[in-house]
Amino acid sequence: MPIREVNLMTPELTEPILLFFGGIALSSIWILINLVVSYHPYHKPAVPFFSLFISGVTAIFITATLSENISMIEATRIALTNGLTAFLQILPFAHVVFLFFLLKASLRRRPLDPLLALLDEE
Repeated sequence: MPIREVNLMTPELTEPILLFFGGIALSSIWILINLVVSYHPYHKPAVPFFSLFISGVTAIFITATLSENISMIEATRIALTNGLTAFLQILPFAHVVFLFFLLKASLRRRPLDPLLALLDEE
């Protein structure tokens, strides 16, 4: 009887892992662009730049490893697409939380300020 290879990476398990590493790749690219654009002479971005670069490359490499027989360019595209998809899936929940805090801030009563009361008396 031949020995079968057991594949532990089912599509149900692979999908969240690809979304997670896609989010890491997308956020590291966004922050890298921010570091490059906001450079000034007193800024020392070497350590954050290389750590973000390593984390982005690692996320893309893991995406390439989990996806079979694809090049690094395709893995980069898949990782960024998965990151953007995950971001868009989370966005409605972020809008609900943001709306809650806006309503909470706009419906509260302002505290009484004694200085404003003095202005009203004059």
